[in-house]
Amino acid sequence: MKTSLLRILATAAVIACGTATPVWSDTDDPNEAPPLEGVDNMYPTVNANWTCVDGSMSIGVFCRTDDYYVSTHNQDNVRSSTATAINLTWTNNYAATDLQRSVHYTQYTSTDIVYQDGVTPGNGDVIGITWCRDATSTRVCGQHYVRFSNDYTINQYVTCHETGHAVGLTHGQEAYPKVSNSSSLLGCMRTPYYPGTPALLGPMNIANINSAY
Repeated sequence: MKTSLLRILATAAVIACGTATPVWSDTDDPNEAPPLEGVDNMYPTVNANWTCVDGSMSIGVFCRTDDYYVSTHNQDNVRSSTATAINLTWTNNYAATDLQRSVHYTQYTSTDIVYQDGVTPGNGDVIGITWCRDATSTRVCGQHYVRFSNDYTINQYVTCHETGHAVGLTHGQEAYPKVSNSSSLLGCMRTPYYPGTPALLGPMNIANINSAY
């Protein structure tokens, strides 16, 4: 699956909730050597080499955003607890990267990431999902949508994970070389999600973001 999902029992690009304990050099080169730990989990990779296209929640892909300068907007349906988690993930995680966030209080066609709360696919097991709404090239998305499920209280781990997809970070099985989706190298991009897992972006994700943007 190419659409990012965060599920309760995860498969593919899904964040899961388990019950147990332009300015980049490699935009079109999925074979470029990763900068840290020998693992490249920044789209595109050999194992995540789909074409970026306009999509929807039911049929879509995630890609890269179009620049290191990232604008975000919370739609009116975003709960205050979700908004807090979004702000914390940018303050506590993505501030360590070269990405620079600006907040759009009105949604524009140029807004890079649009957050929303609402109904998600599946049988109540999808916590979050990310898809490209406006592809500007075969690798780049001008606007990603991120939807969080109304059925869950959204925490910083979930917002870190879905924001990661919106800037191009993949799961372990889409990285090159492949690693386990639950590898600790992946930080908040690990799946399935186990309650209590630290909401850390992690050094590998930070290095891959900074290498790309």
